[in-house]
Amino acid sequence: MLSAPSKFDRLHIRRLFILLEKAIASAAKYHLFELNDVYQRGLFILQMDPFLRRVQGRRGITDYRIVCDTTNNPGAVVDANEFYGDIYIKAPGSIEFMMLNFVAVGTDVNFNEVTLPSSII
Repeated sequence: MLSAPSKFDRLHIRRLFILLEKAIASAAKYHLFELNDVYQRGLFILQMDPFLRRVQGRRGITDYRIVCDTTNNPGAVVDANEFYGDIYIKAPGSIEFMMLNFVAVGTDVNFNEVTLPSSII
């Protein structure tokens, strides 16, 4: 239902992001009404990092980055009583098409000498 091609065209990516968004939102709610300072932003990162590392260890994501510092929480954001945490996710692709080649060779053929067509290499 997207107008442009996107990673979210794939069901496993959409389900992954739904899971991540719910889990992180649940954990992040405990940061509400705390001071928006360097200490609190560090706590946010320390809380999110182990969760994302576990997801990565289970092959759910290939890499991630959490940005929660003065670059996305400048003074104007802090003065507006807002908090921004940017979480960048590299989601893995899945196998959707496979090409298998079967080649019958003679009895005396040495497999070290068998060459593959250049379109397969």
